[in-house]
Amino acid sequence: FEAAKTQMAAFDAQVKSAADREEALRVAGKTDTDAYKAAVIDLKAAQSKANAYRTHEYANAEKDFGEKSGKALLAAAAYNAALVNYRAAYNKAVEVEASAVKGFADPNTLNPVSTDFPAAPAAAKAEAKKVEAKAEAKAQAAAPAGVAGKAAAAKGELAGMGAKGGNGHGGKAGEKLGNAGVGVALTALAASMLAGMGAAVRKMR
Repeated sequence: FEAAKTQMAAFDAQVKSAADREEALRVAGKTDTDAYKAAVIDLKAAQSKANAYRTHEYANAEKDFGEKSGKALLAAAAYNAALVNYRAAYNKAVEVEASAVKGFADPNTLNPVSTDFPAAPAAAKAEAKKVEAKAEAKAQAAAPAGVAGKAAAAKGELAGMGAKGGNGHGGKAGEKLGNAGVGVALTALAASMLAGMGAAVRKMR
């Protein structure tokens, strides 16, 4: 799109130059000269060329840029949403059992990517806001009140996992299953976050 803007500016400059020549000859009272007639022809040709480029190549480039900006915006919003969910799961796991997050990237050191895409369509901007708002609401709703509540919720989930698995063990085995469950959840969220980041980077390029 930058190349199209540069080319459009060049055509507009040609129109201005031709218009200046035509005006200078007209003001000088030389409208009956061959030079003036040639200047008029040059001006019309420059205007025709500029209008044709603006209507086709430039318009197509602008449309394509807007569509790609919209896709990049949605990819960035998806990454930010995944980061919010990943951070919530990570912090919850840390409060329940710090060792459960061993080997996982600390999301608290990661920053959201920019969602500043002025050329993105209004529909894409509205959708991006919905995606990020939904992620924030989900993260807040999923956070139990206090560490005790988180631990109780985690143990409850793990007890269910142990019963379904039919491993015949309790206590420590349940805790291990719990850590495994948290690990699986974090892995899935991390994968989702990275996928969103990769998509965002590709679209932004």
